[in-house]
Amino acid sequence: QIAVSHYRPGWGQTGMVVALAGDGLTITADEPFDDSAGGTHAIGLIAPDGRLWGPVTATVGASKRELVIDAADMATYLAEPALGRNYHTAPGGWILAKDGASKPTRIMFGPQATIVQKLLILETRPSPDGTVEISAVNDDVRVHTAEVDTAQPEEVAASGLGLVSGAPTWLGVRVSVRLVGDEQRLSVIGPSAPGAVLYRARYQADTADFVDLTPSVTPEINGIVPDVDDTLLVEFWAEGAGGEGTRIVRNVSELATPPDVVDDTSIAVTEESDGDLAWTWDTVSGASAYDVEIMAGQASDSLDLKRTAIVTAGAYTWPLANQQSDGGPFRYNRIRLRTTGTGGTSDPVSDDFSNPAPAAPANPATSAVGDNKATVSGDTVSDSTVEGYVVAFSTTNGFNPETATKRTAAGASVVLTGLQSKRTYYARIAAHDGVLTGLNYSAQVSFTTTFTLPDGVGP
Repeated sequence: QIAVSHYRPGWGQTGMVVALAGDGLTITADEPFDDSAGGTHAIGLIAPDGRLWGPVTATVGASKRELVIDAADMATYLAEPALGRNYHTAPGGWILAKDGASKPTRIMFGPQATIVQKLLILETRPSPDGTVEISAVNDDVRVHTAEVDTAQPEEVAASGLGLVSGAPTWLGVRVSVRLVGDEQRLSVIGPSAPGAVLYRARYQADTADFVDLTPSVTPEINGIVPDVDDTLLVEFWAEGAGGEGTRIVRNVSELATPPDVVDDTSIAVTEESDGDLAWTWDTVSGASAYDVEIMAGQASDSLDLKRTAIVTAGAYTWPLANQQSDGGPFRYNRIRLRTTGTGGTSDPVSDDFSNPAPAAPANPATSAVGDNKATVSGDTVSDSTVEGYVVAFSTTNGFNPETATKRTAAGASVVLTGLQSKRTYYARIAAHDGVLTGLNYSAQVSFTTTFTLPDGVGP
């Protein structure tokens, strides 16, 4: 057996670190957490080297976005041998916050009994580089029950129908198909059959001919199967001194055929009054979950991945607070969906949502330039979405208005104050719809503030 934990399969809840309090125990995350189901909960952190730190006992703090690590349980955990872990220390020395960190620390939080899953090893494959590939399944009675329930041909064989007299019969076999990288790995594993000296298996993908797998002297056969559109049959048997045993055929199509893709015409998005973006789509038969990716940007040709999630219903919401922490709100948004089931993960489908900014005001101009102020104006933009105007300005020629200082006004004439005297400024004006990012700015204009001596000063 091995113990495995991961932040994506839905064993608990996940988020990223936004801040760590001075006590070294209270973590603020970018997502809310819920422990209302009761029972002891635990937190795990992904250390900078990708390894798991913890899990240790934790509780939800004063807000749903706060997790408080139990100091005593952390001390017990840190007292254990490091076992090769590079970050077997208090997280205050290495934790990375989301703001300003290239790779913020990932959080896992969930019931202590399920945040780590026990897996039963099926096979290991050592590599020359010193790594070992491990194939395993959940060590859960429900998994083994499901395997037994699918073995109807074996039940027939065991009842005496179709048995080859004097030859070994290979019963109690588990057949699994799992996606490893871009390959579908087929495993046929069972107990030894009395009198068997060789084990064989073959498969049929859809309507193609049967393909033999490499035989084995042990009751374990592995191979690669192609993508399957509809049907995957696996036939296995044992051979011994009495000849070839009964061949047993199992239909494992549900293990190798991913669910259908989401109907992209069913994807809909609503921009809520509070700025949240809420997507819905029709659920798909056979899909146990939906892999969600959110891509966004201020231009349609420069979308970056902002969020990933796994949901079990046909809905996902990107709250405004999360959009802002991800650098938004954004003018262009795309959701990409994959269905996930026992047969794997489908190809992605996507749907775009855009919120174009109003057009740029024409004829930008400056006026009323004084020692410490000036007015920048432009033509009024005829667009029902316009809520006001913004001027971006700088002392740098050719500046980027997205990162420059800004002033706003209700009309297309914006007064700039607090300027330095005898300085040349560059400015651009834009109409906004309540969002001050991704705007269409006018051409650049410039002005130079004056300098007036106070009364009574000078020659």
